[in-house]
Amino acid sequence: MEISFHTTLTPETVKIELEQSKETLLISHTVPELAENAFYLFYSQRVCTGIGKTVRPKTKDTVIMVQLPWDIEADHLMYLLIEQAEEAAMTIEKDPLPAIPENIRKQLTEESEKLTAVLNAFGYLLTRPELSSTEKSKKKPAKARHRWTKEVSEIPFTVNFRGSQATLYWISRNEMLIKRGAKLLKDAPLNKDGSLGYAAKYGEKLRDDHKGKISGATTTDDIIVKSVNEASLLLYFGGTNSWLELVDERGKSMDEWTKV
Repeated sequence: MEISFHTTLTPETVKIELEQSKETLLISHTVPELAENAFYLFYSQRVCTGIGKTVRPKTKDTVIMVQLPWDIEADHLMYLLIEQAEEAAMTIEKDPLPAIPENIRKQLTEESEKLTAVLNAFGYLLTRPELSSTEKSKKKPAKARHRWTKEVSEIPFTVNFRGSQATLYWISRNEMLIKRGAKLLKDAPLNKDGSLGYAAKYGEKLRDDHKGKISGATTTDDIIVKSVNEASLLLYFGGTNSWLELVDERGKSMDEWTKV
């Protein structure tokens, strides 16, 4: 796994910006104001003592705020990191979180591994030191990567998920075209506490960005977004691996067409 990041040092903080996944880590000795879609990792002598948004462990000398891009739900990545720490028999304070769906777990496996690798590189452990060599020997499946080709760009893919229906073309590396007449999921799914998750908020933002091409729950013109993930958020607020949901006329998924 190759990870590129940019580091900015000040007398008070260390800021680490991951180039590919767009995550930002802010390391300090005081608790910064929590940014949107972010959470804290607390450390004492470089060993994790707490993970969450609201927890404040008594034993701590360093705080790392992890801010995530729009397509990764903070609670989901927190859950995986908490699980990793507890599997290593670490005692941590944590926010209570519901279990995450298996498809979300698979999607975030590589992201959690990248974050753990960066933290370890700077000496901030999410495992007990004596278990580090054992854990490094365990190989986990990498997140699938997909490659755009001209052949793929000419294939109409359809999706039918949560009542949302659309025809899409992957027209260039950073452009996904949603054909006019697409039917959108009308209401965003809510969290258990009745609030909107970050993915739902971003889906609503995308709809607002293209509101001139949407009437009710139907698109009235072609819409171009940046990725499969953005298309899924606009159409049905995500919640599934859309590389598997998008299929050609024979039922072959976009994942099968493009997976590297």
